Amino acid sequence: MRVERKALPISGGIALGRVALFDRSRMIVERKQIAPASIESEKDRFMTAVGRSKAELLSIKDGMGSTEEGDHLQILNLNIMMLEDELLSGEVLRLIESEGVNAEWAVNSILSRKSETFRNVEDMYMKERLADIYYLGERILRNLRGAGGEKLHLGKDSILVAHDVSAVDVVECVKHGALAIVTDIGTSTSHSAIVAKSVGVPAVMGLEDITLRACPGDRIFVDGFSGTVILNPDEHELEGFRKLKSDYAALEKKLLEYATLPGKTLDGKEVRVNANVELTDELGHASCFGAEGIGMYRTEFLFTKSASYPGEQEQYENYKKVITSLDSPIMTIRTLDVGGDKFPAGMEVSRMLNPALGLRGIRYSLRDVETFKTQIKSILRASASTGK
Repeated sequence: MRVERKALPISGGIALGRVALFDRSRMIVERKQIAPASIESEKDRFMTAVGRSKAELLSIKDGMGSTEEGDHLQILNLNIMMLEDELLSGEVLRLIESEGVNAEWAVNSILSRKSETFRNVEDMYMKERLADIYYLGERILRNLRGAGGEKLHLGKDSILVAHDVSAVDVVECVKHGALAIVTDIGTSTSHSAIVAKSVGVPAVMGLEDITLRACPGDRIFVDGFSGTVILNPDEHELEGFRKLKSDYAALEKKLLEYATLPGKTLDGKEVRVNANVELTDELGHASCFGAEGIGMYRTEFLFTKSASYPGEQEQYENYKKVITSLDSPIMTIRTLDVGGDKFPAGMEVSRMLNPALGLRGIRYSLRDVETFKTQIKSILRASASTGK
């Protein structure tokens, strides 16, 4: 049966292929009491599952190639760092010991506690950071039960259809040749959305019930520009979609011929076209599409993509890369804009903060003076080293 849905256009592009249904049902976890004599072995079982989860992510990273870089690689590194985080593992280990419960229940309990911490936080950046923890928790639970990482089996014309995907899932999908990704839920600020844009795979998210409508092998059309997804299009539509895909490729090629031309009005007035960016991966796209400079660089993702604040040297190298990427005589770098209801990962959230009147933006920066000074020093160093 033909089904048409429209949702969030996450990553541009047009794809026509067959449904590859990715079913990752949430695990049901039971509480079990562990005998005092078995507590240490239960803790060992948990750490073994963490080790296996880390090995799975390292295997995915190794498969990306040593020369590959970008925000999708950095997000993958963040997931690995989170598995190495003794604080997260320590919470689970302490719960196993203090309450004498099985590792599965301990993992699930810690995830629930973190969810409660962020329950009243409206900012989508923070909700998605919590989602990263959930994905890792699910991976650990699968390894605790001996299921291991779920393997993707994609054909040459596969389009992944899932209820939700993690950033790691997106990397795996692209590695296995997925033409596009569509999901029931998801937002434009999620790590999975950021990675989809970074690697250039067409993606539409927030389709609500696409996994209930789709069957493996169904023909599916995805328009990542408009957010349109059509299941089982008729033969007449298929002909049109193939032509649309061909026309788009031709149009993109034609438009790129004009991308390097100077911006100028009919009466000869020159207009400089700059790009606003948030990810370093966007610099290549900006240059490709004819941007003459960087208008503003938003630094929130630089802080929220990691488990801790970036140091001065990391920030310096990041800003220098942005400054030197295009010939911008003047460039604006926006300092960390957080607070109120928007916080980086790892930052303690107070229940007393008022999203409108609490610490936010420059008020937060002036309160956390050391972080602010580090960012200003990094910007100034990058400016001095580039002469801009």
